[in-house]
Amino acid sequence: MTIIDFNKFSHNYSQFLNASIKISGEREEYFDKYKLNCLKQWVIGGDEALNILDFGCGLGRLTRLLAESFPKSKVTGYDISFESLKEARERKIDIGNLRFIEHLPTSESQHIIIVANVFHHILPQERTSILSKLKSIMKPEGKIVVFEHNPLNPLSRRVVKNCPYDADAQMVWPEPFKKMVERCGLKVIHKCYIVFFPRFLKFLRGIEPYLGFLPFGAQYFFILGRS
Repeated sequence: MTIIDFNKFSHNYSQFLNASIKISGEREEYFDKYKLNCLKQWVIGGDEALNILDFGCGLGRLTRLLAESFPKSKVTGYDISFESLKEARERKIDIGNLRFIEHLPTSESQHIIIVANVFHHILPQERTSILSKLKSIMKPEGKIVVFEHNPLNPLSRRVVKNCPYDADAQMVWPEPFKKMVERCGLKVIHKCYIVFFPRFLKFLRGIEPYLGFLPFGAQYFFILGRS
């Protein structure tokens, strides 16, 4: 998709998103908090002072959660949509360790780079160059965390199909993505499938941490490090 597309959808983003995920019985806040919990469990310790980049932050919902949850860290949201960034800045509300930018940082290395449901908007032929760019601004011991919709899950395919701003999206298959990761000089440190149960089965969500190896979750995530 183009910058114009995302600018066009920025004012109605939440409306379209919540309509498309209605089948899950949850709203956008649930999925933001789910990602945050994954990061807390597998990636980020609460007392660390880190540089955290939210690449493709959109309206900055997850970015704000990160800044609030990790007050010792410096959290940066980046997006190509200036309209989305405008709204994100308006919602910032006195969070001192949070900023939103139009250009990727080049002079400071990032400990953690989060790419949450972004790669399916990037043309397949451009994904390698984007991932290589992210690697170049990552500290030697840094990590890139990628969340994506799982193409094997029929509900995820339905969500992407029905969401207006996903009209040109091409879902990211885990195994080809893993091979691309290796070509970029990175490796998969951890892979996990997530989001298994809709709201009407919420009583089963307690077992989700034990199901991460099953390729049936609505989403999946990779933790990447240097080879």
